[in-house]
Order: sequence, then C-alpha cells, then structure tokens
Amino acid sequence: MKRLTILFLLAMTSGPIFGDEVGRPIDSLRAEIDRIDSRLVELIACRFRVVDSISDLKAEDAAPVRDPAREATLLARLAELGGEMGIAETGVREIFEAVLSASRARQMRRREIPAGAGIDGARSMLSCLPAIQKSGTEI
Repeated sequence: MKRLTILFLLAMTSGPIFGDEVGRPIDSLRAEIDRIDSRLVELIACRFRVVDSISDLKAEDAAPVRDPAREATLLARLAELGGEMGIAETGVREIFEAVLSASRARQMRRREIPAGAGIDGARSMLSCLPAIQKSGTEI
C-alpha cells in the first residue's frame, strides 16, 4: 500500500520524474514540443515550395517524378546525420521516406496543373528564408 501511495504521488507531480528535465513542468515541455512541431511544419512547407520548383523543371525536361538514385543518396546522408545526432538511423529513414512519398505525390498532382499556372520558383524559395534562418540551417 505504501508503494502504491508513493507511485500515485509521483504520478500527480507536474513535471517529469526522470531525465535531464527533472523539475520542469510537463506543460512547459509540451509547449516547447508544440513550438518545435510548428517550426517543422514551416520547414516542410518551405521544402514543398522548392519541390514545386523542381517539379516544374522536371516537367519541362519530361523527367520522371521519381529519382531513385537521388532518394537513396539523400536517405543515406540524412540517416548518417541523424546517427551523429543520436537519432536512430532507421527512424530518420522512416521520417524522410514519408516526406519523399508526400513530395512525389505533390509532384504527381502538380503535373496535372496546366503549364504556367505554377508558383514563381525564385519567389517561393525566397519566402522560405525566414523559416530556414530561424531553424539555424545554413544556406
């Protein structure tokens, strides 16, 4: 009974019990996650604007949407980078396989749009600069 009471009291605390964040309220940590997730969505939107520009160039050259060699190189580089940062390489691969799948689907939908109806590539890429700069990514 005493053990159950201690576990109950620990569960009722406002912050995590273990790890580097001892003493920080869980709500504060969740708010931080929410801010990070918002930044990720901004960066994905920027990535998709660049994908749109690439899609337009591929369409002009009648190049296929999928470039397996480019995808393999990208996934290997990002998995290695994730590993260097302490993230499981398989997790990084899964995340970016989903991003690549969404990018290919976006390109396929875009090819159904009449030529000239797309976004100006340079303007769309420049609109990403504030999000990229906030993330600390080098250009």
